[in-house]
Amino acid sequence: MNARLQRRLASLAPGKPEAARFEVLTALIFKRAFQPSIDRPLLQTSSPHPNYRRDIILPVATPVGLWHYWAVVYGSDLIMIECKNHAGPLGPTDVDLTAKYLRRPGLARLAFIATRKPPSPEAVEVARDIFRVDNKLLIFLADTELSQLAQLGGRGTEAEAYLRRVYQGQKMVL
Repeated sequence: MNARLQRRLASLAPGKPEAARFEVLTALIFKRAFQPSIDRPLLQTSSPHPNYRRDIILPVATPVGLWHYWAVVYGSDLIMIECKNHAGPLGPTDVDLTAKYLRRPGLARLAFIATRKPPSPEAVEVARDIFRVDNKLLIFLADTELSQLAQLGGRGTEAEAYLRRVYQGQKMVL
């Protein structure tokens, strides 16, 4: 199953036509890697005012561990993943828009941005500014990190340790 998820990710074409498939695959990777710490990911949830659609919401389901820590530190047990199936690096506009999605009460001030390529330096700078000003942390997960999480599916402790290292590494440069 893990190798199959990795092959599906590698074979999925970047671009808008495959964006919905990228969202579903990302949700499946997280579900496989982190259940029972998270409940079934929720796809395409909307808020009425303003009308923002979030690609994936991860309901935290554990009273201990990394996911619980994030829920406490970042203010909610609902953590967002925004999926960007772009062929090129993520840009600053995408990062800024993702941060706006976190305005909804009830969402954590932590979000993951799943993207095909690592972000541009300008996107990282915008994420840095958002963290400093608004205390919202955006963690980038490109294909490399998603593939590693897919490989760790079913091994929750190892998947959490890997994601914690990614989180700490990115937080250190902000």
